[in-house]
Amino acid sequence: MRDLLKISELGAEAPEVSPWLEHDVPQRVELLLADQDPEGLSELGALGLSEEIKHAVRTANAAVLAFPGVPPSIDAVVVGGLPRTGTTYLQSILGVALGRRLLRGWEAYLPSSATKPELRVRAISEARARFAAARAVSPELHEMHPLDADGIEECTPLLQHSLECLQWAMMLDAPSYVEWLHATRRTAAYRIWAAQLNQVGDRSTRWLLKSPMHFCDYRSLISVAPGCRIIHVRRDPIAMMTSFLNLCLSARRVFNPNVVPAGLGQFWLTQFARFLDVAQQDIDDLGIHVVVVDLPDLLVDPQGVVGFIGEELGVKASPHLHLPRPLAASHRRLPLEAFGLQARSVQQRLRGHLGGPFLLEAHPAR
Repeated sequence: MRDLLKISELGAEAPEVSPWLEHDVPQRVELLLADQDPEGLSELGALGLSEEIKHAVRTANAAVLAFPGVPPSIDAVVVGGLPRTGTTYLQSILGVALGRRLLRGWEAYLPSSATKPELRVRAISEARARFAAARAVSPELHEMHPLDADGIEECTPLLQHSLECLQWAMMLDAPSYVEWLHATRRTAAYRIWAAQLNQVGDRSTRWLLKSPMHFCDYRSLISVAPGCRIIHVRRDPIAMMTSFLNLCLSARRVFNPNVVPAGLGQFWLTQFARFLDVAQQDIDDLGIHVVVVDLPDLLVDPQGVVGFIGEELGVKASPHLHLPRPLAASHRRLPLEAFGLQARSVQQRLRGHLGGPFLLEAHPAR
């Protein structure tokens, strides 16, 4: 696996090598691959992983070269919180209601091409082909999180390009990498995130962004988007964990078809609890006022929820909403127990956050 990802080869593909690529990338790649069993990856999975990392490095390197040092601050409303809570649905509604700029799939794929007409057509074509290939390899993953080059996209890919993002641990068995994430702040990651957004827009762009990966380090997010407002959608923790674990299983099976579900539950429950503790501390220390809405309310009364968010943000939200139908899962969803967890253990491990800004009070154990 390491032969596929020699740093010298990554650097050779770049017209110019940034200090980030030269000094930071080797450590990140080593950590990412430290726990990988090459025998576990399928031939297609090994090739796909190699291409994912190479693309991330090339994209982030271009952003760092475009904005050496600290990039201009980002003006954003950010839908954060936890994954699988309805944030994609909320983002699609708020994009129209708040009149803010949304990131498109092809822009997140190759942000350096967004303002260059001669590159834009190729970037869109490449993104469409890439997403079509991903759907072909894992149609179940697409059902849970649709990929659309021309549609609205979250800003997770921008964080993923930095090689400092929990998204990589969804795709790979990478406990050493996750421990490193716990031990560090994502300062470089968020400068790269901001640089990519400045490649797509400019310092006057008013963004509406969304990623559940922001909760891992709100302090670094605020450092590059000091005036950003954060919105959470709260969901029952049992439903959230069950949905997330199914998504993680599908993502990992793209690379390793032999992933065992039972090995995922306790690992991810522990990681969520640890990152939530840090996130809550960041919110308290920085005095962040999080706008909190509940998923049941969002599904029953989206107009009312949008009106409430507008009031909290101090803006008049448009009454004309785009209301996409929430995804109805047609794939076979494994129950929580298949991942080695019980509802009671989830409630107990996350009890300090139930009813807080991230999670609804849990339903009785079942």
